[in-house]
Amino acid sequence: MKKDIYIGLLTPWGVPLLEKTLQNWSDVDINKFMELHNFIVYSSKQETKGRYHFKLIRNNTYLALEEQIKKTNEVTNKLKNITLQGVWTDQKQYITLDGVFSTRSSFINMHNYIKDAEEEVLIINESNSSNTVLHLTGITPYIILFFDKERKFKGASYSIQNGDGDFRITTSYKYILFAKHPHEINLDRVLYLRFE
Repeated sequence: MKKDIYIGLLTPWGVPLLEKTLQNWSDVDINKFMELHNFIVYSSKQETKGRYHFKLIRNNTYLALEEQIKKTNEVTNKLKNITLQGVWTDQKQYITLDGVFSTRSSFINMHNYIKDAEEEVLIINESNSSNTVLHLTGITPYIILFFDKERKFKGASYSIQNGDGDFRITTSYKYILFAKHPHEINLDRVLYLRFE
């Protein structure tokens, strides 16, 4: 059976920013064809700050999970903005994150989380293991800030790779912040991490 695929990106006032109809396609429900794809939308000329990812799902799937999706979005929005707090109340450095990811794995392949040269990414390490391995081969150039479970700053390292060998770091810390290098973070004024 053939179907037409309508793609539309609507504005809040109803005017479509994008409209496209793909005519006479084979049944799009076979093997979850449409759900295999993502849309990537850039809202500005900046390569990463204005990027949004859209996952395609069936409408009945969305309706069944609507409340859960809303709650997840609310939590994600709260985590988007973080503050690196210093000793004094005026020592604040504000960061808008490109991504926040929670994982329970004791081996974290950062290629799963940094895919498009993101500027700032926060990893929340939920692993029960005493040590977690960060696979950083090809993840460059970044500075990595480590915070314990109370979100106190414990130190920093760099992921700047020039050779072809594997590069990994072992850590026991819960919060791991990746910031593209060069950066404007003043490490001397970082005492702990705070969510806005």
